[in-house]
Amino acid sequence: MHGSRQRGRSARAVTLTLALLSWAAGCGGVPASTAEAVDAPTRSVSSVRFADADVFVPPGPQERRAAIGPIDHLEPGLQSAFVETAQFKPVHPPEPGDWLYRVRERGQTFESYARSDANQPAKPGEGRDTIYILPIGDFPDGFIVEHERVVLVRSPAPEVLEDYAERFFAMPVEVLEPLAQDEVKVRTRVRHGRDQLYAPELLELLAPQVPVDGFCLIALTNDDLFADEAQEFSFGYASLTGRVGVYSFARYDPLFNGEERGEFFLDLILRRSLKIMAHEIGHMFGLEHCVHYGCLMNGAADLVETDRNPPFLCPVCLRKLQFATGFEPVPRYREMLEFYDEHELRDELRWLEGRLAFVTGEY
Repeated sequence: MHGSRQRGRSARAVTLTLALLSWAAGCGGVPASTAEAVDAPTRSVSSVRFADADVFVPPGPQERRAAIGPIDHLEPGLQSAFVETAQFKPVHPPEPGDWLYRVRERGQTFESYARSDANQPAKPGEGRDTIYILPIGDFPDGFIVEHERVVLVRSPAPEVLEDYAERFFAMPVEVLEPLAQDEVKVRTRVRHGRDQLYAPELLELLAPQVPVDGFCLIALTNDDLFADEAQEFSFGYASLTGRVGVYSFARYDPLFNGEERGEFFLDLILRRSLKIMAHEIGHMFGLEHCVHYGCLMNGAADLVETDRNPPFLCPVCLRKLQFATGFEPVPRYREMLEFYDEHELRDELRWLEGRLAFVTGEY
């Protein structure tokens, strides 16, 4: 990414924006997941830092263990799932341009999460136990019409996203009938020749769409998003308490930033889609950005950082999600492993095989 970064919004906002993008001369990036054999996007060497941001110091081993919380009283299967191993890398000191270089994050321990009023699904059969996916417009590979052009946006099929979300969150997931693009009456703006939807207003529109038995609703859009006038764009936007969120596919294709696609560009688009969806839904469970490990719930300022972040939950965030849903770690990991095998995502497959070996003791 070329050019300088623009000042973004404060992390103290009620809802969390997944990423702030720096502005550049027609080139920029945002959160994604690990990519296989794909050239990393370039990034700016200069960065504008938030005036209210302190220097972030990564937590040490004792602080990380404290964030996980006591686990001796848990059954063995849960204990092993929450133990730090070499597979979990501590969050690294932020570099200029990184999220934690720009935004002050307080961090969220398991105990603080457990004491909070975070959203938690009802028990199966008791209502509010289903995650809903609402496509806005056409998927996969929908067109958006802008002032001067028609743009094809590459995306996975909603059914693929549904399958992954069901395995990741170990909850029922359903895809709703698409909402027509012309029914989305929200504020827009044009930035660098691209139309953008105002994400906070879109969440207000989506709130009444949550079904009675819905734990939350995540909307999919091919339109670019923004959440604050000061930022260039937002990959996704979700409410910690409102049970609604949205994320955009507009920027996942390397061609969006004028970069070469490479042989595995469809895998890259899939990885970014899965990671950002799971991140946004994680916010709707009340999970804040993670500051303890490399983790799916890390904040990310651009594609460089997002591609670097893992697609899995660290022990702290995994424990939070397990507290909320009550899933069994081993069956959940096996379900995810099956998905990665089916879609030939080898890096994720190898990581899960190693994790399962440790949790089950079956090396």
